[in-house]
Amino acid sequence: MKRLIIVVIVVLAFILLFVAVAPVLLREKVENNINIGIEKYINGTVERGELSLSLFKRFPNLSVDMPNIIVMYGKSENDTLLRVENLLLTVKPMQALFGKKIVVKKCEILRPVLSLRTENDSVNSRMILTTEDKQSNLPQSKAFNMPDIVEFDVIQGTFKYSNELRSTHTEMGEVNLHIETVKKGDATTLKIISSAQTFSFSKNNTRYIKDVHLGFTADIETCFETHSFVFGENDFIFNNLHLQVDGTVKKLGNGWNLNVGLTGKDSEFKSLLALLPESFTHEIPETSGSFVFNAKVQGVVTSNRLPAFTVQMSANDGMIRYSDKSKSINAINIDAAIDNRGGTFDSTVVNINHIGFDIDGNAFAANLKVVTPESNACFKGNMNGIIDFSALREAIPHFDSLAFKGIMKSDVSIEGDFAMLNGEEYEKLKSDGTVELSNFEIVNSSFPAGLKITEARLNIFPRYAELTSFKGKTGKSDFALEGKLENYLSCFLKDGTLKGKLRHTSHFIDGNELMRLHTSNENRGNDSINGSKPQQKITIPDNMDIETNSRIDRIIFDKLELNNTKGVLKIADSKLMLHNVNTSLLNGTMTMNGAYSAALTTQPTLDLNIALAAIDVNKAAQSFTIVESMLPIAQNATGTVSGNLKLKGVVDHGLTTVQSSLNGGGNLKSNKIKIAGSNVQKALSTMLKDSRYAQTDINNLIVDFDIENGNIFIKPFEVDFSGKKVIVAGKQMLDKTIDYSMKIPVSSKEIGRFAGLLGKTIPSGDNFIVKVMITGTSDNPELKLDVEDVKKQLENEYKNDIEKATKAVEKLLEDPDIKKKVEDVGNRLRKLFE
Repeated sequence: MKRLIIVVIVVLAFILLFVAVAPVLLREKVENNINIGIEKYINGTVERGELSLSLFKRFPNLSVDMPNIIVMYGKSENDTLLRVENLLLTVKPMQALFGKKIVVKKCEILRPVLSLRTENDSVNSRMILTTEDKQSNLPQSKAFNMPDIVEFDVIQGTFKYSNELRSTHTEMGEVNLHIETVKKGDATTLKIISSAQTFSFSKNNTRYIKDVHLGFTADIETCFETHSFVFGENDFIFNNLHLQVDGTVKKLGNGWNLNVGLTGKDSEFKSLLALLPESFTHEIPETSGSFVFNAKVQGVVTSNRLPAFTVQMSANDGMIRYSDKSKSINAINIDAAIDNRGGTFDSTVVNINHIGFDIDGNAFAANLKVVTPESNACFKGNMNGIIDFSALREAIPHFDSLAFKGIMKSDVSIEGDFAMLNGEEYEKLKSDGTVELSNFEIVNSSFPAGLKITEARLNIFPRYAELTSFKGKTGKSDFALEGKLENYLSCFLKDGTLKGKLRHTSHFIDGNELMRLHTSNENRGNDSINGSKPQQKITIPDNMDIETNSRIDRIIFDKLELNNTKGVLKIADSKLMLHNVNTSLLNGTMTMNGAYSAALTTQPTLDLNIALAAIDVNKAAQSFTIVESMLPIAQNATGTVSGNLKLKGVVDHGLTTVQSSLNGGGNLKSNKIKIAGSNVQKALSTMLKDSRYAQTDINNLIVDFDIENGNIFIKPFEVDFSGKKVIVAGKQMLDKTIDYSMKIPVSSKEIGRFAGLLGKTIPSGDNFIVKVMITGTSDNPELKLDVEDVKKQLENEYKNDIEKATKAVEKLLEDPDIKKKVEDVGNRLRKLFE
C-alpha cells in the first residue's frame, strides 16, 4: 500500500513538474516560430503584447496567449491593417516539445478588426501578406513550419474594405466564424459555421445595402495540395432569404476557376422580403405570389479579370398586407437580370425589364436598362403611374407618426449615356415627360406646421426642366415658384451642379415661426457636453447655382415687420447671396447686398452691406435685438436716421449674429433727433445742475464708427446739442462698459454753479469748454468733470485779465496830459517820504 502511495505521489510530482517546466521549455520554441513566421509572411510592422504559456488553463493541452496584436503597413494609426484583442492557441504539448511540427488543436481570435484599403485598381495595393518564398533565404535555425490547425474561431470580429478608385465601401460587424477540419485519407472536409449580424455596402456615398444579416453554414471538401474546393450541404442566408450553393472552386495559376451556382430554396413571394431592411420585415405581413432567385458564376477570376456571371430575379403577382394596415400592395411584378459574359466589369448588363405595383387601384411601373457601366454607362428607362400618398401610408409600416396625403402623377422617359452628361450635350439626350403633384400635405410631431403643396407641375426636356407652377404653404408662410432648372440630369445622375433661374412670390413669410421649426427640429434629442443644446446650422449645398428673383409682400422676423421686399437671391458655392434686396421697414427703407455662407464643414458667416434711409431710430431699438444691445440709448431717442453699415460676423443656430464676432463699421446721419430720459442725460443734468440736459435736441448729426469684435468705437464728431456745439467721442464695449468724452461749451455764469469743485472764483468773461468723462456701464453710467482741464482754462483767463489791465494802463499813458499828471503825482509821493 505504501508503495502504491509512493508511486502516485511520484507520478503527481512528475505531472506538476511537467506542468510547471513545459511552458518554460516551450516558450522559446513557440516564440521563435511566431517571430520567424512574421518575418517570412508579413511585410509590415507587427506589435504585440507579452506571450504567455500555461498548462493549467486547458490541461492537458498547452494554451498560448498573445494579446493586443497590431499589424500595420506603416507607422501611424491610420496605417493599421489588423487589430486583435487576443489570440489564443490550444496546442498539444508533447508534439510541441518533441515533434517537428506544432499541432494547433484550436485557434481563437477575439474581437479582431480587419481594415483593407485599396487606392488603385489592383486587388489590394495595401497587400501586407507576401507571396514571395523567403524560406530559402532564411538560415536553417530560422526554418518556419506552418502548424496544422484543427479548429479555427473568430469571435465578434469586424471587417472593413474600401476601394478608393471605385468609391466602394463594405463593412461587416459582429462576425463570428467557426471552421473545423475533418480528415479522411487525403481528403479534408471543412465544416464552416459563420454569421455577420450587420453587412453594409455603399458606392459613391450612396448606401445600397444597410445592416443586412448574413449567414453561411457548409461542408466543403478540400484538397490543399491542388487548392480545390467542392461545396457539399450548405445554407447561405441573406436576412431571411435562404440560398443553396453548388459547384467547385479551384486554384489555377495566378487566379481561381469558379463554377458555382446560387439558387433560392423557397419560391414563395415572402422570400423577396428578405432583400428589404429588417425594419420592414420584423412583423411578417400576409403575402401571396411567387418569387424566383438564382445566380451562376463560371470562369476564371484574376486580379484583372472577372468570370462570367448571371443573376436573375422575378416576382409574379405578389401581394403584401401588414396586419395593422387597411390597404395592401397588389400586383407586384418584377423581371430583372444582371449578366456579364466575363472579362471586365464593363461587360455587365443590368436589365430591369419591369417593376410595378398597385395600391388602391393606382398602378405604378418602371423599367431601366444599363450597359457598359464602367467606360460609359448607357441607360434607357421609363417611369409611369399614379401614387396616392394617403393610400401609401395605409399600406406601408413606419408612417404612423407621419401624416401625408396627395396625388402624384408621373410619365417620364430617359435615354442617353454619361458621355453626353459629361460633355453637357443635352440635346443628344432623349428625355421628356411630366410630374404633377396636387393637394399634397405632410405633417408630423417634429414638423407641426407641415408642408402643403396645392399644385405643382414639372415639364421635363433634355436640356432643362420647366417648373410651370409650384404653390405651397408651411405654417402661416406661403410661396409660389416658377422657372427653369438646368443641368438636372447631371445633378441627379453624377453629382453635377443644378442650375436655374426662378421667380418667387409670397404674400406673407413668418420668419419667427420658420426659425422655431428649424431650431426645434435640429436640437430635438441632442444635448451638448455641458447640458445645453448644441449649436446647429442651416447648411447650403455646394452643388446648386440658382438665381431667384423674389417679391414678398410682408415679412415678420424677430420684432421687425418688412413690407414690399424685392430683390435677387442667389444660391451658389454654399452661399446665399443678396443683390439689391430692398424693403420698407420702420417708416423708412433698407437695401441689402451681401452673403450668408454656410458650407457643411465650416461655421456659418454673414457679410452684409446695408443702406438705410429715414429709419425710425426708436422703432429700430425696439425691433432689432442687436440694436437694443449695442446702442441702448436709442431706446430713449425719437427721430429718423440714414446711413450705411458694413457687417461681418458668425451666425448661430437661430440665424442670429454672434455679437462678439461682429466687425465692420459705417456712418449714421440725421437732421434732428430728440433724446430724453437716458441714464447719461440724468447724470449729466445732475452734475452740471442744468435740467436742460435731461431732454436734448440733436441737430445735424453725422457719426462715423467702427466695430471690432462686437465693440463700438465712435470717432469724434460735432453735433448741435440744445443750441451748443458739442464734440463727442468714445467707445462702448461688448460687456456694456462705456468710455465717452463730451466737450461742452459752458458760460462763466453756468460754470460758477460748480465753482466749488475748482477751488477758485470764476472771473467774468467768455465761455469755457467743459470736458465730461462718461464711464461705467450703459445701465449705470458714471460722470466725472475733467477738473484739471477747467483749472488750466481759468488760469489762462486770470492771465488774460492782467494782460488786459496792463495794456489799458499803457494806452492811457500815451496821452501827454495824463502822463504829466502821473509824473507829478509820483514826484509828490517821493517828496512826502524823503
